[in-house]
Amino acid sequence: MDSPAIQPEALALLQDLTWPGNVRQLENVVRQALLLSRGYPIGLEHVQQADARARRPVSTAEHTFASYCTELLARAQQGELADARARMIEDVERELFTRACHLAQGNQVRIARWLGITRTTVREKLVHFGLHAASASPPRPSAPPPSR
Repeated sequence: MDSPAIQPEALALLQDLTWPGNVRQLENVVRQALLLSRGYPIGLEHVQQADARARRPVSTAEHTFASYCTELLARAQQGELADARARMIEDVERELFTRACHLAQGNQVRIARWLGITRTTVREKLVHFGLHAASASPPRPSAPPPSR
């Protein structure tokens, strides 16, 4: 059996993407792209589709928590996902920090108090999830208005 191949533009995209979920997230996207390619070389569209699936946020409007868990376990059964528990924790934590950051208007002390964690942990999580506390807070009165 031949080794799976990957097209240069697909490899370039994988290198350009950020991987806040560490190597496991990258491995999951590559596995997903491999499944999507069905034995052909992994192309750019396979990586894009796999990445979109991997980064899809949890939406309570679309799913109940039970159906989300069922979906994760089904993906694990099909070999699409090797770490359903870690994925669920990552998704739930991302949603929690996103909402807390918005409600606290970026105030990390408030977020830390609400979540029962240290401000250092809040800062690390905001970086990990690509959330920027400053962008969640309203503009300060002393800041000049944006020019048009």
